[in-house]
Amino acid sequence: THHSRTSNWRVIESFTCGKSDSCNEYSPSSNDAPSPSIFHSNNRSSRNEDAIVITPHFAVVLDGVTDKSSASSHNSSLSSASQSSSCDTSCDLQNKNNAANNTADTSQHREKKKEKSKQSSNEQGNEGKESPGRFASRILSEAFCDASIVQPNMTFREVLDVLTDVLDDGIRRKQQQNNDDSIPFLKLQSKRPAVGAVVAYSASRRELWRLGDGSYRIDDTHLSLGHKAIDELTAHVRSVRLEMALLSGEFSLTDENDLETTQPKKDIGRDCILPLLQNQHVFCNVAVEESNDDNEEEEIGEKALKRKYGYGCLNGTYIPDQYLEIIPIPLNAREIVMASDGYPCVENTLEKSEKVLQQLLKEDPLCFRTNKSTKGIMNGNSSFDDRSYLRIALNIDNTKNSCQT
Repeated sequence: THHSRTSNWRVIESFTCGKSDSCNEYSPSSNDAPSPSIFHSNNRSSRNEDAIVITPHFAVVLDGVTDKSSASSHNSSLSSASQSSSCDTSCDLQNKNNAANNTADTSQHREKKKEKSKQSSNEQGNEGKESPGRFASRILSEAFCDASIVQPNMTFREVLDVLTDVLDDGIRRKQQQNNDDSIPFLKLQSKRPAVGAVVAYSASRRELWRLGDGSYRIDDTHLSLGHKAIDELTAHVRSVRLEMALLSGEFSLTDENDLETTQPKKDIGRDCILPLLQNQHVFCNVAVEESNDDNEEEEIGEKALKRKYGYGCLNGTYIPDQYLEIIPIPLNAREIVMASDGYPCVENTLEKSEKVLQQLLKEDPLCFRTNKSTKGIMNGNSSFDDRSYLRIALNIDNTKNSCQT
């Protein structure tokens, strides 16, 4: 199969690693990665819920939400279909050609989405169990790879609506066939598998899109680190609880540079905020009217809480426009970096971002002081969260680049 690049951009660096994976010697993929492609972790036993998707029309970082319920499937093994570092089975290169002939027929479009989610769910049904966050990121990654589902010229609004339908179809199908409790809390509509963050570059529209708390930088002129107010609140509460535990002698930091001696057997701070984490979905995708009150900070009640802590995520329900970020890319921009929130600081290279992360983890392995988070490094893990980094170059001479498979 021969194909030429349809857009004048290329991948410089792409790297993803699960928090429980050993990534001390990371090996970023770069330049001519297969397109379309999905990247999880090279570790076949990985529970990484992040994913990177690269197609001729999109460059995407997805961050799957970690399950907070007691019904989690994290101890289950993953099927080989969802573990591959380059899952091309669902990303046939023929999709690029299909896009040119694709029509906007709504009924055909919906049927294709349903068939895609059916195929994806069936692939996982009898081969093993996966976490809800991994389930969501896989379903959406495969949709991005199919140009007849996520079409090249779609707006961000249109893409999110399509992905919402795809995920909803996948969840409902999983509910119908899932008698082995491989993702048991799918039955709880308030706690749906979700992708909490999407950062994507649309080559056709020359726009950067963000939903949730992913981060991005454009050259060295614009950096935006993602955040969620509800996460900042719970991270602060956890930090205070751990400081109180230190003061009361519940545990001690005997050597702040030694994770083995600083990591308590149980995260007291995490236990403190767990009820908040398990119920923060009440703020997900809530529509809130603009406030006309000059004293917005003094507002109280349900509307004020929703306005302050509301956030958007892909979980199969409608996402209000207020959570969509669309950033036009300047014509003279040279590079874009997209990253999940596993990178507290996003530098202009992967190596620099990794160095900052490792220094933060060394200084604050519990992640409650210099890098406040809702969780620290758990025993046996290499970091506090899954992490993904994708760096692309713009305005290249596409006549010099072609792919052969």
